[in-house]
Amino acid sequence: MSSTASSLSLRLPTLAVSGDALELGYEVHNEGPHRVLLVNRLPRRGPQGLHIDPDLVYAHLQPGPVLALSKRLITAPEDLDVEVPEVPYLTPVAAGERFAETLRIALPLRPHDPYRPQPTTNTIVTVERLAWLLGYVVEDGPLSASEDELASGGRAWRMDFGELNMRQRLVTCEVGDVAVPTVIDPAAAGRG
Repeated sequence: MSSTASSLSLRLPTLAVSGDALELGYEVHNEGPHRVLLVNRLPRRGPQGLHIDPDLVYAHLQPGPVLALSKRLITAPEDLDVEVPEVPYLTPVAAGERFAETLRIALPLRPHDPYRPQPTTNTIVTVERLAWLLGYVVEDGPLSASEDELASGGRAWRMDFGELNMRQRLVTCEVGDVAVPTVIDPAAAGRG
């Protein structure tokens, strides 16, 4: 279960349904000469302001059906007037270095889209194909990325929405033979 996009390789060494959670472990290896910034730290609003939830992923069904899970910048649909777009935080990975994390995603998996809710069903549907999409930016020229203080405490790397939107690339890994329970309505496949 691996994929390579330009000089960034992606592996899924852990993918298992364990009780009430999907354990998804991913590893990237920056094989290129430039630092990359992973678009993998999704924000959640709470009483103390924005905080990073390491287990939060965007989720929707693609035709097939394929359960698409991602950590990336998702642009607002053109038909919506969005004042403040959701911009994920970043993880820098130096040239030649690796980054790995394991997510524990609650089951049954619920849809998550920063702009538009997806239809759900009252019954649990099992999806047997999964795609993992990870956004990243190659620092092969000047970037406006900076490390900022979060209102909820801690620090995180951030980049301007416009630049991130123009420079983000995706690396994808698709796997089968995994039974993931979800409440995402199969009729909604293709949205997101």
